[in-house]
Amino acid sequence: MVVTFDEFQEVISYGGDAFEKSLRKLIQRHDRISDIFAGSQRHLITEMFNDRKRALYMLAASYPLGKIETIHYLACVKELYGKARREIEEKFIEDVVKRCENDPMYIQESFFNLWVKKKLSFELLDKMERNLLEKWVPEYSYLWDSLTLNQKRALKLIAGTNGKNIFAAENLDRFGFRTASQLVAALSGIGRMGILDKNKDWKIHDPFFTRWLLLP
Repeated sequence: MVVTFDEFQEVISYGGDAFEKSLRKLIQRHDRISDIFAGSQRHLITEMFNDRKRALYMLAASYPLGKIETIHYLACVKELYGKARREIEEKFIEDVVKRCENDPMYIQESFFNLWVKKKLSFELLDKMERNLLEKWVPEYSYLWDSLTLNQKRALKLIAGTNGKNIFAAENLDRFGFRTASQLVAALSGIGRMGILDKNKDWKIHDPFFTRWLLLP
């Protein structure tokens, strides 16, 4: 049997350490049962399993999931349009997915908005992208206003460099950092908000937030 916990980070609000200790005891008694702990707030889940002081320390191995590949979106969208006896070009689907950087939420919202349109065009797609960006401006502005100056600089740096070589001297100077330690401290604070990801390079989760940051 496999037991899957989705949005597992929510257990933090169930009772803190006491709940995590009880959960560990139950899991350790399992026989021939595997557990999968999944969630969208990777930084919180990482803390739960990597903090020596937490009850769930080293209870599970990390298995980061990559983005859903474009080919799978192609098959899904073509099937939906096919069932409705409507046509859509593969290139159009690929463009939507690329603009949304393979983010499921934005892809779903994009095709939800496009579904009511009788005629698809790339001009229509440009307009829809602008509308999506405008829709999220209040949330982005609220988040931006809650950040310190160096946290704002850090996000601008990641957006402006696509997360590559962010500690290079020219990039630090370009975005207003005197030392690399200032950037490290800013990233640490932002990391707790769950809006950044770090694999090979730093990445802002929300592709439209990145676009908003790059606006002049």
